[in-house]
Amino acid sequence: MGKTDKTQARLQYERRKTQGPAGDGTVTGLEKGPEGTPGEEQDLRQLLVSMQHSLNQIDGKIDALAYRIDRMSERIDKHAERLDHVENRVSATEDGQTELTGGQMKLSKELSALKLKVIRLFNIGIIRDKFDLLLVLTFELVMGPSCLRDHILITVASLLRS
Repeated sequence: MGKTDKTQARLQYERRKTQGPAGDGTVTGLEKGPEGTPGEEQDLRQLLVSMQHSLNQIDGKIDALAYRIDRMSERIDKHAERLDHVENRVSATEDGQTELTGGQMKLSKELSALKLKVIRLFNIGIIRDKFDLLLVLTFELVMGPSCLRDHILITVASLLRS
């Protein structure tokens, strides 16, 4: 039964209740007692059936919503697991980042030591021009620490271009 059927049944019931089946204003259901008239009983049955149908529809919608809530809960749990996994990876990366910072500190110390060495060699006259500097940097490239190789190669390349 659709919404209009329920409305029609309810209107018929109210009309019969207030005006009576003859339309003369007698309230037949109240005058005759609890049994009522056959037309009123039919209206009540239609109203009861339509209400039962509505309750069944509501119950079905509640079941559908409960199913959707369960599915959403499962999705939320999966996303929470993924988030935990990502957080674990981030914390592992942060731990690795502190090691990387330690490596950067070592690189900084090595670069400072190389700069001091080049300045000393320049001050005592061993490095007179860029070719002497290239020779020293090539020696450091081969014999020096591996963390400086990229920086030394970049410096050598820029010296060769100039």
